Amino acid sequence: MKKWFACLAVAGLLFSAGVGVSHAESWYALDTDQAGRTGYIDNDSVDKNDARATLRLKIVDPNGDHSIYTMTFNRADKTVQLIDVTA
Repeated sequence: MKKWFACLAVAGLLFSAGVGVSHAESWYALDTDQAGRTGYIDNDSVDKNDARATLRLKIVDPNGDHSIYTMTFNRADKTVQLIDVTA
């Protein structure tokens, strides 16, 4: 669970960094937790402005199964909203 929060923290860094918008998939690895799950962010899916950021986070299990989470980070409220999950 710590790695999940680490993924969210990295996503938050992206929110403050300046990642552009595109519609192609460009996944890059974040980290692998003790259970062997690896987190990825689709850099090209990041859509952000001064108030919020929306991005896709993929968690890949050691057996190859994965889930993709679409999330919105709200800067003013300091909240994260899960928009969609695809398993």
